[in-house]
Amino acid sequence: CRERQLLVGGKKADLIVRLLDPEARPVQRLSRRKVQLTIHGLGLEPPEGHVTKSQKRPQVSMQALTVLMAQRSQELRPDGIEAIGALVRCMESEALLSGFLEPLRQLSAGGRVHARLNLNTETGRLSCRRPNLQNEPLGSRLPVRKAFAAPPGQRLIVADYAQLELRLVAHLADCEPMIELLKSGGDIHSRTAYRMFGEVREAVDSGEVLLDELAAEGCEPEREQPPVVKDHFPELRKRAKTLNFALLYGKTAFGLSKDWDISTHEAQEMIDRWFDSFPEVRAWKQCAESHARDAGARTLLGRA
Repeated sequence: CRERQLLVGGKKADLIVRLLDPEARPVQRLSRRKVQLTIHGLGLEPPEGHVTKSQKRPQVSMQALTVLMAQRSQELRPDGIEAIGALVRCMESEALLSGFLEPLRQLSAGGRVHARLNLNTETGRLSCRRPNLQNEPLGSRLPVRKAFAAPPGQRLIVADYAQLELRLVAHLADCEPMIELLKSGGDIHSRTAYRMFGEVREAVDSGEVLLDELAAEGCEPEREQPPVVKDHFPELRKRAKTLNFALLYGKTAFGLSKDWDISTHEAQEMIDRWFDSFPEVRAWKQCAESHARDAGARTLLGRA
């Protein structure tokens, strides 16, 4: 980490919290009880659904605090938003330090990390521990993945299956719309957004927006190209992508409402809209769940 300029440590975490206090106070670890008292002290009601079940105290997870900033911005005002924002950044940094960077430092020997791979998992996939190299964060405030580098003169190769889960489901459900989307070679998440959201479909059909880069290849080179769905409707495409994978793993309307900070009714409407786009997947999923309850489930290769 030191060689990669990831100097983010001290004796322990050496983090500075400026929470409703102009003076910097070095702390070793955040106290959730103190944070709860501070949130109460702001005189704000916690966001709906973000209180502890037992004592009905405000939740102080990063997600709950982010929702608090979004929903109570006028009451918090700039100073309050800055204070809670500092707390969220502090919690994120502490999680990255304790969960990823510190284990890497402790478990590396001679500049190399030797993880433990577990072959005996319920899903049949490999799991990894000490450290979990399959779960190193991407796109976080601290560039954890930059701690990994190939020796001089060599390269790290990253390979991944393209939409593996969607391809398997399309085959198992014999879902013609999804099969066509996957065979087209375009951006399936943009094409799913086109099928789900009327504003995306209207913009594409009018020529104001292109579906994806594959559609852009057919445009005349001398003319200025319209933006693609990925750039023009990033949030709707992101939602389509989330649904493409989350629903296959049993994401419910309640879970989706928490993730997107919307009502359960709105989340269920979004789920219904996705299944309306791929009706064969809905029928297959219901059949698979019923069969699993009665007789268990097996993979394509016969694994129970």
